[in-house]
Order: sequence, then structure tokens, then C-alpha cells
Amino acid sequence: MIEYNKRAREEGRTPLEQTQIVLFEILKVVDAICRNHDIKYWLSGGTLLGAIRHKGFIPWDDDADIAMERKDYEKFIKIINENLPNGLFFQSSKTDKKRSKWARIRDNYSTINLKSEQNKNYTYHKGIFLDVFPYDIIDRDFYNTKVFFTRRFKKSKNKHLKKYRHILQPISKLTHYALGPNTWKKLILRNYAKGKPKLLATGIEIGDFFYNISYTNVFPISDNDSFLGYRFMMPANPDKYLTEMFDNYMQIPPEEERVVHSYELLPFTKCNHPRALDYYDEQT
Repeated sequence: MIEYNKRAREEGRTPLEQTQIVLFEILKVVDAICRNHDIKYWLSGGTLLGAIRHKGFIPWDDDADIAMERKDYEKFIKIINENLPNGLFFQSSKTDKKRSKWARIRDNYSTINLKSEQNKNYTYHKGIFLDVFPYDIIDRDFYNTKVFFTRRFKKSKNKHLKKYRHILQPISKLTHYALGPNTWKKLILRNYAKGKPKLLATGIEIGDFFYNISYTNVFPISDNDSFLGYRFMMPANPDKYLTEMFDNYMQIPPEEERVVHSYELLPFTKCNHPRALDYYDEQT
């Protein structure tokens, strides 16, 4: 049985350091589960940036990201609940009130209050978390289709989609209810997988992000680089991957741009969720 070291956070000197230690322990658990079940993932976003630029976390980062291609992601969400050790919670739209479009693994002993949640009374699990994003393998860009699927017309960079959103919105809703979201999603992905794989795009259901990464920059997955002395799975070409995502990623941003996602980090205080646990309870 894979164990989760909840006590490791005590080595941190500040709430941010303690949060990063919690994230590191969650990453190690998820890595072990994925390897046991032959599931491929890769460090992504700021976590991959931290791995390459800092050989660990970005010093001011308070979350962690991994990504999986669709088939591995679907396998992951089927097996993760029965394999998570005590102290961790699998959060999805089916397991919690948070209607997230992607999965999260939450620590049961802590609370992280994001800036986007400030002054709002949410009741879903709010422990320190690891984001797990699905990515779709496609043979061409599907930005416009994704906007139509997620109905993010107002925020679209396509001026025509934005201009005609009042017409397109009801058409998208009608298609959604006529076919069902899962059937519609499968039809779209099948249409964009007819040719040679060229891109990996953030899952079509995720309207918050629109990253496209070259397929050959991700596969085959490697674990050649060290993250705090531990080898997690990473893209085949982290340099090109990060350049596509962040451009000049090795340049340290000015101090005023080094900001955390949260306004409150409480690594030893459970949230109000029913699955949350008291850190100081020796039985947990």
C-alpha cells in the first residue's frame, strides 16, 4: 500500500514552504500509483517550469500541475479513488460540489483559499491540491470548435465567434442537450484524430485554458530530469515544450510579478469539507 507522509510538512519554515512540501508528497503518491497502473503523465505548466529552471518548485508557487493524454486520464479517474492512501481526496465534478472540468488531488489536513475564491462561501473541499489535466491528441488546431463546445464565446480571441455569440450560444446548447456532452465530445475528438498526431491540446471540455503543445515535444515521456532529487515523468523535450507555453521561460520575472495563487495558506488547518481530517488527530 502506498503511504502518504503527512508529517513531512513540519520541515517547512513558512506556510508556503509547508505547502510545497505537501505538494511534493502528493506528487510522489500520484507518481507511484501511475507507475503501478502503467499510466503516463508529465509535469506541466509552472511545475515543469520549476523543475527545469529551479530543479524544484518555482519559489513563489503554491500549486502543482500534471497532464495526461485522454486515454490515460480516463484510466486514472477510474482507478484513483481505490488507490489513494488515507489523507488524500480525489476531487472531481462527481465526487464533490466543485464543478471542476478537470481532476484534483487534495490534501485532507489543510486549507488553501485562492484569490479567485475570496469573499465567496464555497463548501467544496479546499485542501492543498494537485491539478490533473486531460490533453487531447489532435491532427490540427481545434480552437474554434473548443470555443463552440465550451460556449466561451465572450472571451474568444476569434472576433467572429465573439461577434455572433448570441446566435452561436443557443445552437451550442441545443447540440449539447441533443447529443449529450460525452457523445458530442467523442464525435469531435474522433474528427480531429483522422490524420497524423500533431498537437496535444488542453481537454476540449476545459474552457479556462487553450494550450497547444507539439506532439513530438511531449512523447515519448521521459524521466531524465530531477525534481528535488526525485524523478517524475516529464515531456520528451522540456525546453521546446516550455518555450511553446511561456516563450523565454528561463528569464526570472520581476519581483512584482512573483505572486502566489492564494490569499491564505493553512497547511495544518482542515477545511470544512466532511472528508477533511484533523492534522493533530493521531488516528488519522
